Amino acid sequence: MNRSIRARGTLVAMLLVAVLGCVRTPDINVDASGWRRERVDTTRIPETRNHEEAKAELRKAHREIERLRRENEKLKRKYEDEKRKHEDLKRKHDD
Repeated sequence: MNRSIRARGTLVAMLLVAVLGCVRTPDINVDASGWRRERVDTTRIPETRNHEEAKAELRKAHREIERLRRENEKLKRKYEDEKRKHEDLKRKHDD
C-alpha cells in the first residue's frame, strides 16, 4: 500500500512538472506606463557562438547607444538654438 501511494505521488508530481513546464511565460513589458504589453523585437539580435562574442556584441551595442545619445544632445542643442533664433525674430517682427 505504501509503495502504491508513493508511486502515485511520484506520477502526479511528474505530470505536474510536465504540465507546468509547458506553460508559456508572459512577454516582457517594455511600456513604462504598464498599460500596454509589447513584445521585444528580437529579429535584429545577432547570433553569437560563445560568451566572448556575446560580450563583444554587447560592447558594440553600448557604443552605438552612446553615439546616439551624443547625437541626440547635439540635435537638442541645435533645436534650442533655432527655437531661440525664431523667438528673437518673432519678437523683432512684433516690435
